[in-house]
Amino acid sequence: MSGSFPVVLSKRKVRNYSLSWSPSSNKHPQLMSNSNFSISPSTTTTTAAFKPRNFKRTRVDLELTKYSGDHFENTKSPLTKKVSETNLSTPHDESPQCWRKKPDSVSTPYNRNNHSNYAAVGGQKLDSSVKKPYDICFHGRRNHALIAATLPGESKGSRIEIQEEWTKGSVLRPGMVLLKNFICHDEQVEIVKVCRELGLGLGGFYQPGYANGAKLRLKMMCLGMDWDPQTYKYGNKRVFDGSTPPSIPNHFSKLVTRAIQEAQSLTKEEYRECNVEDVLPSMTPDICIANFYTNNGKLGLHQDRDESRESLQKGLSVVSFSIGDSANFLYGDERNVKEAKSVILESGDVLIFGGESRHVFHGVSSVLPNSAPKQLLRDSYLSPGRLNLTFRQY
Repeated sequence: MSGSFPVVLSKRKVRNYSLSWSPSSNKHPQLMSNSNFSISPSTTTTTAAFKPRNFKRTRVDLELTKYSGDHFENTKSPLTKKVSETNLSTPHDESPQCWRKKPDSVSTPYNRNNHSNYAAVGGQKLDSSVKKPYDICFHGRRNHALIAATLPGESKGSRIEIQEEWTKGSVLRPGMVLLKNFICHDEQVEIVKVCRELGLGLGGFYQPGYANGAKLRLKMMCLGMDWDPQTYKYGNKRVFDGSTPPSIPNHFSKLVTRAIQEAQSLTKEEYRECNVEDVLPSMTPDICIANFYTNNGKLGLHQDRDESRESLQKGLSVVSFSIGDSANFLYGDERNVKEAKSVILESGDVLIFGGESRHVFHGVSSVLPNSAPKQLLRDSYLSPGRLNLTFRQY
């Protein structure tokens, strides 16, 4: 093997040497001590001063990706049109999912102390030994670019969506009322903002599990009182980290009261001669369970029966807010998926059930990806998924 290569003698001179190598040796030609090499000087060439070549690193983000386990997945998933008839009464493990984030230059309203064992988040101190709470929003530039861009089929002149007017809901069954689009856009944005702030502090969002080790396919945060899925009991502190649940914001409670009053009005129209408090009793919430469902989240058919005996006997209403992606909600008198009725709960909907429907079996069979209002995503930065708040009185 033979060839030539340059050798730098000074800043401005390069002497070319020829290289020859005998194939009888198995050693690599770059080993200069090998006797099979012979180097002889060739011509001398004068060149300009050599400067190192400047290389530019270019990062191209082709698509929005999602982290799942130990790999990234493309999030371009079609809208689910058919709901599988899986037996929802048995919990299944959920693969840990979070969104890959890139630091944003925009400062966040949360104070972080990186030089301490604690991080001040939302006015509380979070022990670094406790797993970081789940963030229901994401503030990276990639998400900002996604939701700020003009979407397919949308002109630049129509970037601001017109808020839909609230249309009266319907009575699904005695004691069960659905209020369509009851929570307006601004209220939804505020709820997301407050839930994120509370969810990043002590007592914030985490993935709960049952006593048998199975994980619920959602992230959960309790307000007012904590509910333990392993013991099915309420308490004033969270068992696994000793944190105290945040209080229910006052404007959340006011919205609950307003929704109950509207549901009672519809009930009065549906059942003329009735005592509306018997059909759909009022309540003052002191418990709120906030669940965040990712795109593969679901919840098996179950009854809400862990409140006090007095609350259950009176049939005090449960009020449920839906924000973000739509969900296929199942309900029925038995824990039977095939016999259960279903209704789509969209962002801004409120579902109320009490009275004789207080012990109805209910669950979420699926979340419909990419179904959240685009303006809501732009204004709240809510991650893909569904935020659900259920209020009740202990």
